[in-house]
Amino acid sequence: MVNDRHKINDLYAHDLDEDLFAEVDGTTLAYAPIPDVEDAYAVRDMSNIDAGTIRQPGTALRKLGVVL
Repeated sequence: MVNDRHKINDLYAHDLDEDLFAEVDGTTLAYAPIPDVEDAYAVRDMSNIDAGTIRQPGTALRKLGVVL
């Protein structure tokens, strides 16, 4: 678990391209691939931008049932 947490923290070292964010139909969520990282995504709630952006590997998001 600690090793996984370290890998997730590494995702925050990458700059995001705001132009890559796409809205998820029927929600207030938007997601974007994290540049230079295979199968990793940033997700944010566009109705509450101040809540921040989470970054997770695609495998973790798919466990939640998110289709990427």
